[in-house]
Amino acid sequence: MGRVIGVDLHPESIYAVITDLPAGEAECVEFAIDEKALQAFENQLRPDDRIAIEATTNAYYFHDRWQPLVAEVAVANPVKLRPWLGDADKSDRYDAAWLAILHYFGCLPQIYVPGPETREDRDLVALYSALMNERTRIKNGIRSFLIKKGLANPASDLQQKDARDLVIRQCARLGESAKVILNSRLAALDSVEARLETVRPLVTRRAMDRPETPLLLTVPGIEVLMALVIMATIDNIDRFPKPGSLVKYSGLVPREKSSAGKVHRGGVKRTGSKALRWAATQAALTAIKQPGTLRDLYRRLIRKGHNVAICACARKLLTIVWHILTKKEPFQETPPASQKRKEARIKRKVAKAKELLPERRVVLENLLKHAPQLKELAGVRHGLPLSLRPVSWRGPAKSPKPNGNST
Repeated sequence: MGRVIGVDLHPESIYAVITDLPAGEAECVEFAIDEKALQAFENQLRPDDRIAIEATTNAYYFHDRWQPLVAEVAVANPVKLRPWLGDADKSDRYDAAWLAILHYFGCLPQIYVPGPETREDRDLVALYSALMNERTRIKNGIRSFLIKKGLANPASDLQQKDARDLVIRQCARLGESAKVILNSRLAALDSVEARLETVRPLVTRRAMDRPETPLLLTVPGIEVLMALVIMATIDNIDRFPKPGSLVKYSGLVPREKSSAGKVHRGGVKRTGSKALRWAATQAALTAIKQPGTLRDLYRRLIRKGHNVAICACARKLLTIVWHILTKKEPFQETPPASQKRKEARIKRKVAKAKELLPERRVVLENLLKHAPQLKELAGVRHGLPLSLRPVSWRGPAKSPKPNGNST
């Protein structure tokens, strides 16, 4: 077995503990994140090394960069990792060393690392969700401002012409500063909507590029955006052995405290994927308006409260999603008329997306797996030109300030 390297990643520096536990050897190295230092560290890596890193902002980048150079790059779950590390000591050397030790003994709690395409879909969905939240915040601000001024509040969507005309007429009755405030918020709303218009076609195209999307669209309540969120979060349905695993991953399962035959259940955990939980809940809110299994379930549980009933419908919807993705069969309970209307609406979105976006360029796949051969052809590896030293408690060394006397 080769060496095990624990790496503590930071935005501007890296601290690594290189361990050879059978030989009882370990060495530390700390360097800034720049190309020269990274190349020097990578030249020291061996094909049988194993690297353990903690999931953080730049973890996926270094996973992709180091994966072709070593035997394995494992990404640890920070939530499940914290009980192993404890709260007594906290330092870069301590964290990196324990990452290496836990990975050596097979105790490192790892997370699933999706492919580059799936990560790109997740980033796109996150951007779209952020823009939607910003638009909602601005709309609520406009309505609140009108109410505060004692003016009529438009009940319809502020993007509609009649609602916008009403707001403009109300604006004429305000003072100078109030007009500036209201016009500024309307301009911000237009700006967000313009950005959404540039993102929507890309969301539609990337969703329809996935082969699972037509199956998901047969489920009541699931539209193009929800389908992309679900598939970008799941990525591969085979990693969930049963429907309960997918439901648990969404965080929609209730909390349980049971002992001696007594079972106590509380609210949902909300510890899983926030995006998947949001997509399932939004789809359930739409699905209960149509005849079918989900509406029947909602009506049976509404006596316990709206939130309880919707959570149960969201769990049921994820169970349906698991079955149709596993069996690769469409959902059969959707009314034909409703399904035809949905298909026509999606066709219009796809046609609009094709008009606004050029054809996708062919992406060179599997390039990373050829990186070792390309690097070998580029030249011979050199030794690591870094001073391996114990941890520097002062943090990474700062670059010296330029001397004013130098020429």
